[in-house]
Amino acid sequence: HAVGPVWYGGKKKEPQKLYGCYKASLNLAKDYGCHSIAFPLISAGIFGYPKDQAWRKALQACSDFIHDNPDYDMDILFTIPDSVRFFTLSALLSILVAN
Repeated sequence: HAVGPVWYGGKKKEPQKLYGCYKASLNLAKDYGCHSIAFPLISAGIFGYPKDQAWRKALQACSDFIHDNPDYDMDILFTIPDSVRFFTLSALLSILVAN
């Protein structure tokens, strides 16, 4: 279980805290010998984090973990409970792949 930051408009280091939630979870999973992990979109529900920004931090943290651990096999899954989160992720991935 990972508890993310409440969104205060980005004024209380929320992006760094959210990134840290994902990285800490991934590192703990590795420390325990896990080879798969599933995440919700942390902080993007009741904590009010903007979904597009939350996806960016999630993908950045996971990408950095993969880059930092090239010899460690980890399946990283995201649960997407609604169409808004799905389409936000789809649009973001389209932008990232195009660049």
